[in-house]
Amino acid sequence: MKVPKKLEWLVIIYDNPVNQRLAFRAEHLAKVPEKVKASIITSCGPIFKDESKQEFLGSSFTIQAESKKQVLEFLKLDIYAQKDVWDFSNVIIHPYQPFYRSAKEMPKV
Repeated sequence: MKVPKKLEWLVIIYDNPVNQRLAFRAEHLAKVPEKVKASIITSCGPIFKDESKQEFLGSSFTIQAESKKQVLEFLKLDIYAQKDVWDFSNVIIHPYQPFYRSAKEMPKV
């Protein structure tokens, strides 16, 4: 069985219960367009506690990488990782095969 050089990975990473997500949000979002343009991030967005979207729960991504280890290395470069917003003991990473995408504009911060 031949494994493709780059796979797409579905990532869900939850926030630590106490964090400063909003303090670092602008810096986090500023890096996204270059990663999308480089075809590393193919989709991303926040996860919310419920449908009111008032409380963040974490982040979701689809990321192109050669391995799960490479995905983790990529995530650890993010300001949310460096400032302990994300809980790396509670990250979900699986190979993923999307069949449809639609784009939305990045939020203004």
